[in-house]
Amino acid sequence: MELKSCQSFPCRACDREPDNPYRDYNTRFSGITQEEHAQATLSLSSIRRSLDAFINRDTIIIGHALHNDLNTLRMVHHQCIDTAIIFPHRAGPPYRRSLRDLCVVPYDSIQSTYAAMSG
Repeated sequence: MELKSCQSFPCRACDREPDNPYRDYNTRFSGITQEEHAQATLSLSSIRRSLDAFINRDTIIIGHALHNDLNTLRMVHHQCIDTAIIFPHRAGPPYRRSLRDLCVVPYDSIQSTYAAMSG
């Protein structure tokens, strides 16, 4: 998960000690490797506490397939802009366009976040 804000620097966080061991990091989609996970410094509970201080009911969360991150965090939030929903797959549900498919140029998550926030 990556967090970005106009008020903070990017922060990549992983669950250091999961409730159940990972069977597959699904690196192709998650971008997280076993080596990166081993270097993680934050637990899922500490990430949740940090987000509670950072996000309130008026905060707008922008991202792609946000339901995955929100489910992992066991979080419900109603102010979301989700590109997986805004740009539906041509075949319809349950298919979703990949973030790579939505990007015309090489993807830079920081630039993408600032562009979405500016208009």
